[in-house]
Amino acid sequence: MKQNKNQKNTAVNQITEGVIWKQLLIFFFPILFGTLFQQIYNTADTVVVGRFVGKEALAAVGGSSRIKPLCSFPEETHGSSGH
Repeated sequence: MKQNKNQKNTAVNQITEGVIWKQLLIFFFPILFGTLFQQIYNTADTVVVGRFVGKEALAAVGGSSRIKPLCSFPEETHGSSGH
C-alpha cells in the first residue's frame, strides 16, 4: 500500500484517548518485562561471579548494580518516547 508524501501514519497509539485502563496496561507491560529481565540478568550475573570469580569480584558486581539503572535510564526513556 503506497502512501502519499503528504499523508501521515495514522497507526499512532494515543495514550490520552480511549479506555484509560487499557492504555495504562499498554504502557505498563513493556516496563514490567524490562524490569523483570533486568532483575534476572543481575541475579544470574551475581551467581556466576560469586561461584567462579571470587568474593572481591562479587563485591564489585554488588556495588555496581545500583549504577546500571542510572546508565540505562536515558536509553530506556528515549526508546519509550516514540522518537
